[in-house]
Amino acid sequence: MLVKSSYTLPCHHDLFIMGLIGLASLIYVTLMTLALQKGPAGPVCIAQTFQVIFAFFLEYIFLGAVPSLYSVLGAATVVTSSMCLIIMYRRRMMQSMRKGSQE
Repeated sequence: MLVKSSYTLPCHHDLFIMGLIGLASLIYVTLMTLALQKGPAGPVCIAQTFQVIFAFFLEYIFLGAVPSLYSVLGAATVVTSSMCLIIMYRRRMMQSMRKGSQE
């Protein structure tokens, strides 16, 4: 384990980046809370699971890191379950629309 003996303060650029990350996180949490309050929770939570995929792409693009096999398998599991939930949600919506038009 590496331990530095001295602590150095971050430079202004690093503080600015940390502030932007904090602001973006605040906006994200606020918008996610509003989406969960105003809309149905199912589609909002399904859309939230795709953060894993975006994280892989951004990590590859900006950091050049190739995900491990376990990471890819985990992401595939998340995407597959989300796609199944989307299909089930759409079927349920179509059935409710058909029942409404038949009455």
